[in-house]
Amino acid sequence: MYLQDLATKSAHEEKIANFFGQDKVVFEGQEPIFDRPLVILGFTNRSGSNLFADYLRQTGKVSGVGEGLNHPLLIKVSQREGLRTMPDYIAFLVEKHCKKSEAFGIKASAAQLLMLMRWDILSMFPKVYLIHIRRQDLVAQAVSFWIASQSNRWTSLLKGNGETPRLDLGKIDNIISDQEKSNDLLEIISLVNDLPRHQVLYEELDATPEVVVSRTLEFIDAEGDWSIREPKIQKQADETNETFIQAYHEVAKASIAMAHNGYKPDGLIRRLARKISLKQSDS
Repeated sequence: MYLQDLATKSAHEEKIANFFGQDKVVFEGQEPIFDRPLVILGFTNRSGSNLFADYLRQTGKVSGVGEGLNHPLLIKVSQREGLRTMPDYIAFLVEKHCKKSEAFGIKASAAQLLMLMRWDILSMFPKVYLIHIRRQDLVAQAVSFWIASQSNRWTSLLKGNGETPRLDLGKIDNIISDQEKSNDLLEIISLVNDLPRHQVLYEELDATPEVVVSRTLEFIDAEGDWSIREPKIQKQADETNETFIQAYHEVAKASIAMAHNGYKPDGLIRRLARKISLKQSDS
């Protein structure tokens, strides 16, 4: 299963390669062209990566740490700036964001990290570090993603579309599975490629940001003084999140308890989800 995923191209990879051309995405140099390290913030959706990126930028030790590998943004910037190759695009980002001796950071999903490795982009830098942020509460993360995907409010800085999220436990269940698979892939990629990896837990970041940031800067060999302040991005979780989380917990516990009675999982989920939805509408 994982071997097949490692050999599969993502939509981002396909669209970027089609934009530049298959012969314009690979770095063909024999030596690094930058004198600063690359910090890859490996993430899954709603893992706290935007919050952590904010903190890292505040330290002055890492610049960038944006979503420049998302194909719509990459293509838009490349067209505007007249960039003709993927290495040219990476060089543009480094020059744009890095003003002193700080590391260059960029966010990458497991699929996007595979893309960078296939195109030998990591060889443009003398050192590469993978910071892997994840959440302990898988259900809360999946619920957060499900709600954001409906409201289109991916951070507290966005207004969204005003849509009221609906409960779908099957979708939430699938999201949990996908997120865990992506986390596993990030770990496997780092393991088989000897890529230095440092894990950050969102819950620890939320509770003690100074401690987590300090450990991370030590991992990437960043020296000198630094400080952080209150982040621009705030928590978005509200009563809807809690309602959906509790609904999932209730169905999960019921599934454990009732399996011996011959209930089929899908039918059980539908019945309990409907019961919870009705209870929610009455409150």
